[in-house]
Amino acid sequence: MVQEIAELTWHENPECIVLAHGGAVATPQDTTYLYEHCAAQGFVGASSIERIPIERAVREVVEDFKNQQIRTPGP
Repeated sequence: MVQEIAELTWHENPECIVLAHGGAVATPQDTTYLYEHCAAQGFVGASSIERIPIERAVREVVEDFKNQQIRTPGP
């Protein structure tokens, strides 16, 4: 779909810079796939850069806390 949009854009104005944004592009590996399969000239990160990595880091830390053994009180 990105390639189709890029081609239509360049048909109207060959000087346009085509950037991909959103959708399934959420990781650096996703951008590798994007660049290998279409002529996008860049990627606008937004939540892929500012929100998703933070959510992943917080989830990992919470899991680490949840996995700690609680010492059972005893005599």
